[in-house]
Amino acid sequence: MSVGLETRHELRGTYHLLSAPGEERPLSLALRLAAPELHRLPLCRRLSVDGEIQAAGLATRQPVTGTLELGELLDARLSYDLGFEGDDHRPRRMHGTLELEARRLLGSAGRVSGSVYEDDAEVARVLLYAEPLKTLGKMLLELRLRR
Repeated sequence: MSVGLETRHELRGTYHLLSAPGEERPLSLALRLAAPELHRLPLCRRLSVDGEIQAAGLATRQPVTGTLELGELLDARLSYDLGFEGDDHRPRRMHGTLELEARRLLGSAGRVSGSVYEDDAEVARVLLYAEPLKTLGKMLLELRLRR
C-alpha cells in the first residue's frame, strides 16, 4: 500500500471571454492537491488535482481534474493544467501559470494568469489570486496522509 500527501487549495478571481473582453466575470477553484508516494516526494514535480470550478456563465459547480506542475527550484514557476465540462456539456481546458518574482515575492506569489480553451481555440482569459502567506499556512494545516 502506498501513502502520499494531500492538501486543499483555493483560488478566486475573474475571467473574461475573448468575445466580450470588457465583461469580467467571477471564477473560483476549490482544489485538492495530491502528491504521490512519500518515498518519491523529493523527486515529485507533478501533483494530481481534482476539485470544483465555479465560473459565472461558463461552469456552475463543475468537477475539475488535472495536474499542477512544479518548476525546477530556481525556475520559480507553477503550471496548472485543468479539465472541466462547461454548463453546455462541452469539454474545456484551463492552463494557468504562477511565476514568482524575486523583487515582489509576496505580491506575485498569489497571482495565476491563464486561458481557457475549447478544443485548441482560446476562448477566455483568467486571472486568479490567493494570499500567499494565508494560503501556504492553510495548506500546511490541512496537509493529510492519503492512501
